[in-house]
Amino acid sequence: VFAVSQGYPVKSIFGELGSSDEFKNCPLSINYAGVRKENHQLISNGGRLYLMQTKAKSLAEAQQQIYFNLDKMKQDNIFYRRDIGKNSI
Repeated sequence: VFAVSQGYPVKSIFGELGSSDEFKNCPLSINYAGVRKENHQLISNGGRLYLMQTKAKSLAEAQQQIYFNLDKMKQDNIFYRRDIGKNSI
């Protein structure tokens, strides 16, 4: 699931995403795109910020793990769709 800046794709809102340690401690795989690091903080630097992904026994389980971890991070200036994989379940 891609996390994007609020306002994407029209006008992305940039700002702090959280500490780099918070992202390192996430048990899922995160691939960064529009993010930069500044003094142990991750800062949004584009529209598509990062992709969170995992492997699981089923698509429903993978979806649950991803949304649980995205929700746990509590970032005000990001958005992610909650319907990814919905039609495949």
